[in-house]
Amino acid sequence: MTCPFCFGIHTDLLPVGVDHPVIVRKKIIGAGYRFVKCPTCGSKDRDRLVYTFLVDYLGVFKKQFSILHIAPEKVILKRLTGHVYDYVTGDIDLSRYSKSDNIRQTDLLNTGFSDCRFDLIICNHVLEHIVDEQRALQEIKRILRVGGSAILQVPISPLLQITEEDPKIITNKDRLEHFGQHDHVRLYGIDYEDRLKKIGFKLQSFSLFEKYPNFGLNPEEKLYLASKSDD
Repeated sequence: MTCPFCFGIHTDLLPVGVDHPVIVRKKIIGAGYRFVKCPTCGSKDRDRLVYTFLVDYLGVFKKQFSILHIAPEKVILKRLTGHVYDYVTGDIDLSRYSKSDNIRQTDLLNTGFSDCRFDLIICNHVLEHIVDEQRALQEIKRILRVGGSAILQVPISPLLQITEEDPKIITNKDRLEHFGQHDHVRLYGIDYEDRLKKIGFKLQSFSLFEKYPNFGLNPEEKLYLASKSDD
């Protein structure tokens, strides 16, 4: 693996995640115990997927993008801070960051940003934590400029036709049992694309593994880009 962050070349990657039975049984993409962590910079497969897309597909270092990054991954945060035109970061829980990270307290249900504020929003494995997903997606759409896009990654089971969620599943124990992680409120199925289109997004999906086979990407994970049109 050649890491696109630190350019380190590694034969062996470090493990992350836990193989809860539901993760194994439902073959959840983007979850579970897997050897994906770069020994040098700590980047994971899903960090490298998003960063590769930002750089090689969108050209974030070459264009003037206004970007909102929700719950920013530290390896991406480090790369983008001070190196893109307008980079804003936010999270509802600031305890995971140091003050020097300059993360803005942001609730994705009510961000406080003006309409049409951003060209690009990065929301990588966040929506599965939010009970009112539809409201969060509407908020993302509201603060995107027309023609702007959002990277919206979630863990997905390719075995599920319909996303599993139940408002009565509220305890950590029950969420772990049903969704594979105690702080997840749903388990997405292959109807995920339809859920995004329901909001009015135009959707594209990208498979980067074949083009970047040495970047340590998950061959099964697609990148979802939801765009805001004027119709």
